[in-house]
Amino acid sequence: MTNPSRSPFTPPALTPLALSKWTGPSGELFVARPSPSALVVVMKGRVEVAAGPVLYGAITREIARAPASVYWDLWDMVWYDSDVRAKATSSLVESLARVPEIHATAQSKIVLMGVSVANIAVGGRVQSHPTREAFYAALARAR
Repeated sequence: MTNPSRSPFTPPALTPLALSKWTGPSGELFVARPSPSALVVVMKGRVEVAAGPVLYGAITREIARAPASVYWDLWDMVWYDSDVRAKATSSLVESLARVPEIHATAQSKIVLMGVSVANIAVGGRVQSHPTREAFYAALARAR
């Protein structure tokens, strides 16, 4: 139950730090590096197949440049093309030795299922956070 006296959580403004972006008719994706040790992926709405190569390229390029933990804010994502999950997972698997930690937050059941599948591929390394507050607290500790 939500506490009515508490204002809704607002995540930090990462959009100005975006290194790569994709915008579709009803969804968006951006990848930001708010610190040398953290890479943040934010996906919202309906993320279509065209976002997959953008995501894959950004993650592999940034992790090759310097190791970083990857933080997946999927809280506002309601649907994704299966190729987007495949590209996201491939980028992590290929770079796993240079990714100390993987964190994720989501609320959609279909998105949570995708996170579970990806977690298997990366050897159970995904730390899921039940709220955005917990997720961004973990990111703040990394910065």
